[in-house]
Amino acid sequence: GGNAIAFVSEAEETKHEGATAAMASEEPGEDRRDAPEYMQNEDSGDESEDDVYQDFDRRDSMGFGGGNFMDFIDHYQDGINTYLVQLEERNKGLVYEKHEHGELMRWHGVLREITRRTREHSGDPEDREDSRLNSKSSCSSKSSSASVGDGAAKSFSAKLGPCAPPQDVHFEPPNVLSDGKSRLSFTSCFESGNLGLVKSDTQNSYTLLLDCDSNTAGYTQWFYFGVQGGFAGLKVQFKIINMHKAGLLFGSGGMRPVVWSEKGSKSWERACSDIQFYPTEARPDLLPPRTVDKRKFQTLSFTYTFLREDGTVFFAYHYPYTYSYLNKFISTLTSHPYASKFIRRATLCKTVSGLPCEVLEISDPEFLGATEAGAFRDQQRPVAVVTSRVHPGEPNASWMMHGFLQFICSMAPEARALRSACNWLIIPMLNPDGVVHGNYRTGLAGMDLNRQFLHPHRRLHPTVWALKERLKGLKVDLYLDLHGHSKKEGIFLYGGGFAPGDERNADVRLFPRLCAMGSEDF
Repeated sequence: GGNAIAFVSEAEETKHEGATAAMASEEPGEDRRDAPEYMQNEDSGDESEDDVYQDFDRRDSMGFGGGNFMDFIDHYQDGINTYLVQLEERNKGLVYEKHEHGELMRWHGVLREITRRTREHSGDPEDREDSRLNSKSSCSSKSSSASVGDGAAKSFSAKLGPCAPPQDVHFEPPNVLSDGKSRLSFTSCFESGNLGLVKSDTQNSYTLLLDCDSNTAGYTQWFYFGVQGGFAGLKVQFKIINMHKAGLLFGSGGMRPVVWSEKGSKSWERACSDIQFYPTEARPDLLPPRTVDKRKFQTLSFTYTFLREDGTVFFAYHYPYTYSYLNKFISTLTSHPYASKFIRRATLCKTVSGLPCEVLEISDPEFLGATEAGAFRDQQRPVAVVTSRVHPGEPNASWMMHGFLQFICSMAPEARALRSACNWLIIPMLNPDGVVHGNYRTGLAGMDLNRQFLHPHRRLHPTVWALKERLKGLKVDLYLDLHGHSKKEGIFLYGGGFAPGDERNADVRLFPRLCAMGSEDF
């Protein structure tokens, strides 16, 4: 009986100021596969932009066991070998390969450390005790338990700081190729990183290949990597030649990659020049012929001019929002003297890799449990559900969730009214595994979790399964699911549709209408 809405923001702020925002309510017969169970219909209609992904093969994932990520590791090497042919001249131009033995071991170490650190600071008491007994290091405890301090008026984010790239990333020494000139060093061995292979065409031009999503043979769109070895005035062209989806906002849409320079402003900013986005030409030395469908790969080409000597520069598809950053942010909320009165935190479930999926309950104190989330005191009170980041390559959805949590826990009169009106059940990140592994679309099982709401598998899609279990018996009046969109500008909504004349159509359209009336952003 609830209303389900997908709340979407564009992939980045457009260059066209004052661009018209779009709001969409889904009509009967249109694609509903992006929605939770309330609005799904197996007889989907017109092709959506996401149907492009339905053709990818998924590698068999039924043999994993134990819940430990090492038993179900993302076998990138297998994916690369089935998706990309081996370089014909590996020693002539190859400057980075994520699956080379040393780099691969570093990547596994990153995954282990994230698992250990998040278990240590999980909302699950059992995890916290287990981590205390087994961990020999507490080096991350101070940074992971950031507190806003004693000023409720202070911004949560001001104390938290930006979602900065890691500072301890390992780079191999720069390669010196046959022309006697050194090349840049690359890496993506850090949380949410994605870069599979780099070939140097010249000292000023590099061809890049992105990794496939975990246990798939595709979904190449999200990128996040670091570069070292530049010098002031060096102008370099980067060409990512295996972007899967056409029609992105790069190029004519005005979108640019985001850049973080450790010796610069120490903040993410839209940068780079000469942005081009076009169909990839045949490259038999790097890319095999497409066998999955007739669609061609796309190339994203951009140029960056180094402004300082050496240093590390990071490039990403959009402003990153990592799983670790979310955990720190939740800690600022739950330790804040004002916000902590209205919020309870717990673990909804464990992901395939064993990471905690956080759940937050927000309401007036009399309707919350004593200390931790688990059950609202009044099970018949109206509930609004807000979820985000089921697609890991849409970090703008996390930034919307970040702002929403900051607002709903604030002293604003509107926030007080919303807390008094109903209980709020929040899942800030439905796909932690995909976010950590740098996927664009899927979780570790190689499946789009947003297509599993009708019949989720308890082990393959644990977060979706656990969410549906958590909602049983609750009076859900509204479901908001936050997404990013790679082709559309503005902020808009998709909603469910019923048969013509059904009065529930008016209910579904009411929330978008109120948003449009209350904010010029819609």
